[in-house]
Amino acid sequence: MTREIITVLGPHRVYGSVKSVLNNIAERRGMATKDISPGSPGAISLYTGRKTIWHTPTNPSRENLYVTNSPLFSLEAWEILAKGVPLMVYEEYFPRGRRKDSISKMLLKPFKNIPFICPTMRTHEFLLQTGIMSFAIPPATRRIKQSRRREHILFIGRAEETKNPMFFFRLARLLKDEHFVFIGRGALSQKLRAEAKGIRNLEYLDFVEKDEELTKYYSKAKLFVHTATSDPIAFVIVEALSASVPVITSPGVGASDFLPENWVIKDFLESSWARKIREITENQDASIELARQAYESNHLDIGDPYFKKIEGELELAISEQLGC
Repeated sequence: MTREIITVLGPHRVYGSVKSVLNNIAERRGMATKDISPGSPGAISLYTGRKTIWHTPTNPSRENLYVTNSPLFSLEAWEILAKGVPLMVYEEYFPRGRRKDSISKMLLKPFKNIPFICPTMRTHEFLLQTGIMSFAIPPATRRIKQSRRREHILFIGRAEETKNPMFFFRLARLLKDEHFVFIGRGALSQKLRAEAKGIRNLEYLDFVEKDEELTKYYSKAKLFVHTATSDPIAFVIVEALSASVPVITSPGVGASDFLPENWVIKDFLESSWARKIREITENQDASIELARQAYESNHLDIGDPYFKKIEGELELAISEQLGC
């Protein structure tokens, strides 16, 4: 039987670099690849109030290698482990330095001999400290061509509480001489749409259908503001950096690991964020250069030679998992 690498990750763009690495390895080894979405027919999800717990039917076979999401919320990881089937794990755990870390370490302990892939440095370092074999594969993307015209301050993300979109609206009210663009839809859409009508310098869009149109919004942004209180990765930050757009966000966002330290704002005072917006936009050329450097130095370009190096290291781990 032909061996396959089967990913149980889903279609989100954040997994693009991981799937690219695995596809390259599979091609060299003469293997097939397949993705099973956690939202596929027969999948079970249970929302606990803070996290969705998934189980995706995989019918695991010892002939194949499976790459699942974290066993902290993906039950299929436990099923595959229990059956002794070759397994790798994509981990996004956000270390807190609290009791939650101790519980997570205990739950991850049965997986200590399993290779883990993680997208941010904080997760990678946490896993190494836990004694787990970890491979850092950042959520890279292709470079977006920059526009010479930088026109607006941009937010792209789901319209939900954890993204804190109303804070972005308050910044727009405060900085009336700037043009703000909000793109996102979700549970708060109706409330946000009504609120946006009273903010003259805010452009509100539920959705941008074509990728090339979304790319234009990135390329013309003078600043990307990600107001989330918590977000394990935030791929939108990587996309902004790919267009050399400066970014400000909170330390509760995983992709803040890729930013200059003074672009990560530790409080949610409007004055702090407004001051940083002024500082960055008034030094636009220098800020654009810093964004370009962050994109390159953190290996966020999918064409970075780093990915060839990590492919070789990961292929060795895959060989051990498959016993060949």
